[in-house]
Amino acid sequence: MSYRPSPVSAAMLVCGLAASLGCAGAGKSIAGAAGSAGPGSGGTASPGTAGAANPGSAGSGGTTGTAGTSASGAAGTSAPGTAGSSGTAGGAGAAGAAGASGGAGSAGIAGSAGRGGTSGTTGAGGSIDPGDAGTDTVCQMAAYTFEPKIPTVYVLVDRSGSEFTSDTMGIYFTLRSAALEVIQQLQGEVRFGLGVFTGQAGATCVMYTSVATDLNNYAKIAAAYNGLGRPQFKAETPAAQIITGTVKAALKADTGAGQKYMLFVTDTETDYCDDGDQLCPIDSVAYAIQDLYASGFGTFIVGLPSDQSSYAMDALKAFANAGVGQPVAPPAQNGTPWSPTAIAGQCQGRAGWKSIWTAAGRTGTAPTATYSTAGGNAAIYTPDPMNRTALVNAISAVVAGVKSCTFDLSDVGGKSIKVDTSKLAQARVIVEGTDVPQGDTNGWSMASPTQLVLNGTACTSWRMPDKKNIDFRFPCSTIIFE
Repeated sequence: MSYRPSPVSAAMLVCGLAASLGCAGAGKSIAGAAGSAGPGSGGTASPGTAGAANPGSAGSGGTTGTAGTSASGAAGTSAPGTAGSSGTAGGAGAAGAAGASGGAGSAGIAGSAGRGGTSGTTGAGGSIDPGDAGTDTVCQMAAYTFEPKIPTVYVLVDRSGSEFTSDTMGIYFTLRSAALEVIQQLQGEVRFGLGVFTGQAGATCVMYTSVATDLNNYAKIAAAYNGLGRPQFKAETPAAQIITGTVKAALKADTGAGQKYMLFVTDTETDYCDDGDQLCPIDSVAYAIQDLYASGFGTFIVGLPSDQSSYAMDALKAFANAGVGQPVAPPAQNGTPWSPTAIAGQCQGRAGWKSIWTAAGRTGTAPTATYSTAGGNAAIYTPDPMNRTALVNAISAVVAGVKSCTFDLSDVGGKSIKVDTSKLAQARVIVEGTDVPQGDTNGWSMASPTQLVLNGTACTSWRMPDKKNIDFRFPCSTIIFE
């Protein structure tokens, strides 16, 4: 059974109970030996020996009893006993029942009593060979499909004026071709959505083009993304408003069963369409990403640092740490970190900041984001923005990192299929033709009877964009149907 990017599935060949899946039990039987006749005793008749049990063929008849010898009597000698009649033939043994081995044949019917022989003993039942059809090699197979937990990645792209040097040149175009290549490469393995945003001071602050998340979504995303060029106005970057509103709503509306993420590509020059300094928008964006994480949605950052912002690297670190739930350190000015209270005091007069601060339920001198003295160490991807190959590699590393290593069998076509975890040695997992060893550290394991997991280096290898085919081979005997 193989996992393919379209459709995303892994076909598992399994065999259940013979009664439900029709695995024929053609058991073979061995004939029972015929019952031997006993000698006549004092002229009394003995029945012929019973036919032995023969599940496949009738038992042999009992032999005729030997005539009784004469014994002295008061009134004269007795006549020899009449020979015992032949025993009734044993009945045919029943066919072996279906299953891993054939069922036992029934015993043959005992021979009837003759006149003169002692009663024959009942023949033993025929022994049974295992049925050939009870093995996995010829058992009929039922094909079931189960899906991995496919992740969702919502790609959020900055379309502000700083992304362009002309109508046909700039970071925006290089980034666009790199992002589309990765989305096409991982189509069928990740649910992708797209949001491209900008804004205009004094007009519409939030301008947004989006494609809802879905599987095999490349064509729709490419059409929308390629249709957007350089804005013909002074384009702003209202990132915090977009994340707290549209992106969060899009991720909540996504129907995928896997983990959900935002991939945010930014040069950190965010604002509220008001051209103020960078400190307050950084606080708002860090909060927006922390709020996404609290709602169950992670964030990855591909940073294109701007030389126009002294806070650029501090902002990228804050965003990356917020996206994975790590501590966020406040930005520094001339090497000195701002205190949370100072950030709140500095930003109270910014209308865009104040609206987000109020909506977050903040009061007093608290900033919008939550800060710690020391920040975390989340990965930041900062490729050369004009190097397309570097951008492709950076985006691939982020997106491939969310590719699921967990495969769920708990609802397969309305059935729950369980693996007998005591028989895992009989199973195989194969990625791109190479066996994956069983193991909790760097192999495959069953997290539960209904969840298969790739661990360590096995997961890392599977997450690479060139890994698309995975086979799960579980023999019939390892599967439990419910």
